[in-house]
Amino acid sequence: MQVKVLDPSFSQANSFSDLRNQNNDKKRVFRPFLQKSFCINASKYPKITDEDLRKVITIGSKKLRARNFKNLNLGLNFSGCNEITDNGVRYLAYKFNFYRKNMRQLSLTFPQCSRITDKGINQLSLKIGHHLKTLQNLNMDFKHCINITNNGVKSIGTNLGRHIKNLNHLSLDLYRCWDITDEGVKFLGTGIAKNLKCLQDLELNFDRCRKITDEGVKNLVSRIGRNIKDLKILSLDFDGRRDITNDAMKCLTQKVCSKLKKLHDLSINFGECKAITDQGMKGLGSGLALTSDTLEKLNLSFGGMSKVTNQGMIDFGANIGTNLKNLQHLCLTFRQGANLTDACIQRLGQDICLHMHHLKSLSLHFVVCDKITDRGVKSLGYNISKYLTNLSNISLGFYGCSQITDEGVQELSVKVCANLQHLQRLSLSFYGCSNVTDKALKCVACAVEYYLKELTQLSLNFEMCPSISEGAVEISRKALEFIIPSVRIYH
Repeated sequence: MQVKVLDPSFSQANSFSDLRNQNNDKKRVFRPFLQKSFCINASKYPKITDEDLRKVITIGSKKLRARNFKNLNLGLNFSGCNEITDNGVRYLAYKFNFYRKNMRQLSLTFPQCSRITDKGINQLSLKIGHHLKTLQNLNMDFKHCINITNNGVKSIGTNLGRHIKNLNHLSLDLYRCWDITDEGVKFLGTGIAKNLKCLQDLELNFDRCRKITDEGVKNLVSRIGRNIKDLKILSLDFDGRRDITNDAMKCLTQKVCSKLKKLHDLSINFGECKAITDQGMKGLGSGLALTSDTLEKLNLSFGGMSKVTNQGMIDFGANIGTNLKNLQHLCLTFRQGANLTDACIQRLGQDICLHMHHLKSLSLHFVVCDKITDRGVKSLGYNISKYLTNLSNISLGFYGCSQITDEGVQELSVKVCANLQHLQRLSLSFYGCSNVTDKALKCVACAVEYYLKELTQLSLNFEMCPSISEGAVEISRKALEFIIPSVRIYH
């Protein structure tokens, strides 16, 4: 079996024998480096076992100790290696003892390793906490590790928080870890917020953890806001939940936005928002306004907003538009917004564009918003082209919006391209817009080719558009590839 080991400081080794040969080269002189990155990637070998992992780690450890790195960045990727068990993880954790003085960044990736349980997580987090006290950045990915429960999450919060006081960045991905509940979130939040007070960047993914309720969300954000005062970047993903309410929105604004005075990058996926009303959206906008002095990046995603009307969206847009004066990057995603109409899009675009002249990047995505028509698309294009002339990156997506036709696509593309001629990256998606034809594609291609001379990246998505032909796609692609370095047209 071959396992690819990547390290730019020496030739790539593609097998265990290659690694042994390199390690036994007595003529080579190893000198200390100030900083080096080392990655072991076994994701292409899903049948790797605990014994194989032991061999890989043993060989890699010898080479790293021989190189005598001063500041080590280590990445271990065992994605899809579902034969690895707690025994393999325990041996890996044991080896961290050798890097207690020089490890600065550590990335552990174990997606779909379903045989790893709370026992392995406890050993891993315990050894990281005990041995790697100089660690500054830590990423742990346990997607689809379905045997991780509250006990495993508790051990992460307790073991890391108790020992690694100077951690600056923590990323934890628990996507589809079904058995995590409010209790696990509480223990994790307590361990992180109570001890890791130097954290500046925190990313937590609870996507599809459907046993987490409003109480868990409120408990987590209240602890973060109360204790981690220096936090600059916060990313929370609660997608897949169906019961987030106005109370959670209110808690978020009170405990996070009003407490974190240094926050400049905020990203939240609220998941299904079927219980959110206009009052919740208004409160969210008011809370975000409290971060007006520092916030530079904002990324929010909402799904299933069946109770939010035009008024709620107007209040939300007005609050962020008039108050977030320092915002430079804005990304908003609305999924299945049954009540979002053209009037809502027009007002939202106006509030954002009229007051945010300093925006450098804008992303607006509307997924299965059936009431949006050409009128809404045209108004959005008008507001963007009139007010946001400093944009360098724009991404607009209308997914499954069946009432949009060629007319709306043409006017949007012409206005944006004609007035934002300094754009560097442009992405337009009309996925599933069944009334869009070759005429619209050709118009977009012509507008891009004629106006956007500084464009470096272009992405056009016309998948699931039955009236778009393969011939039109090929003609447009060939014409655009002559003038734009990176062109992607999906069909």
